[in-house]
Amino acid sequence: MNIIQLNVSEFGCIKDRKIEPEGALNIIYGENESGKSTLLLFIKFMLYGLTRRSATNFERERAISWSAHRAAGSMTLECGSRLYRIERSFTESGRSGSEKLAVVCLDDGSTVTTELQPGEYFLGVPREVFEGSACVGQMRSADINGEKLA
Repeated sequence: MNIIQLNVSEFGCIKDRKIEPEGALNIIYGENESGKSTLLLFIKFMLYGLTRRSATNFERERAISWSAHRAAGSMTLECGSRLYRIERSFTESGRSGSEKLAVVCLDDGSTVTTELQPGEYFLGVPREVFEGSACVGQMRSADINGEKLA
């Protein structure tokens, strides 16, 4: 799987932003509080959605736009030799919210129908594996699966 384009409509501190990664490896860098971790969280949102709100998990609060109370965007990716677009939005209402998800094959316009999350479908791994390998944020990098890292 190769990410071709990220379109962030509203997500945390990022709004109306189009990002086109180049090549197989991209490094995201910038000043503190410039949106690096938020961009990584957006990619995870596109692939797996938001986790439920809990006392120990503040992912949803970081993702939801304060002004619109929603998170929304799309991701275009290449998998095999085909292009796909994942469109996802979450609108908060009270203690819950509503989520919309669509996965479209851009080659023929067909809708991908599956019970799997896009990350499971395209990468073949559940959220937990993605979070412990490809998506290790700096806050979690010192402790993975209960093991302290040096």
